[in-house]
Amino acid sequence: ENIISRSKIEQRIRQAQKSDPGLKTANAVISSLKELGLDDPMIKDILEYTEIGIKHELHVHRTGGIKGLYAAAARIVSIKYDFPIPISIIANSFNVSEQCIHAQYFNLFEVLDIDISPPTGADYLPYILAELDTDLGMFTRQDLREFISDYSGKTSHSPVSIACASIYIICTEENSMDITQDELAGIGGISTLTIRNTRDALTENT
Repeated sequence: ENIISRSKIEQRIRQAQKSDPGLKTANAVISSLKELGLDDPMIKDILEYTEIGIKHELHVHRTGGIKGLYAAAARIVSIKYDFPIPISIIANSFNVSEQCIHAQYFNLFEVLDIDISPPTGADYLPYILAELDTDLGMFTRQDLREFISDYSGKTSHSPVSIACASIYIICTEENSMDITQDELAGIGGISTLTIRNTRDALTENT
């Protein structure tokens, strides 16, 4: 199956390049994807998903711009086709942060109609905890996993906000650790207000 029209993708890329001048061309992106071992049907999906993200303006004022969308689309496709690629490798390929991929993964997933499981708060825990300059210890990490498991289905807040709010509740409010909402918001790519609202929703339902 042929890849969708590159000229159409390139046209949208040119429209967005004013705010993202470092963006690779469509051909370079395709070359990068092939280097990751992806075949043409997978690349076709990544280009289509990225175009959908551009139509919904997910690249505007978002971490990583269109490069972040390409990376998030690659992550979604790797899961869809059961073709595991470490997030670190995808981030390297598109020169974006792993945090950007996690954030745009959820944003893009919301506007796609595909049959794979959506990300959960538990999916975001490892990368957020990895960015924190704090040693939580085994028992605190277990408390976090159990807390996130218990909230399941009790709030409509985004997975990344649930992960950040859960860390704040368990680590700061219950264990008096020095982790601030500003720090969590920076790692998760969300606002402190979102963390507070999610925290309130979680504590009301636990």
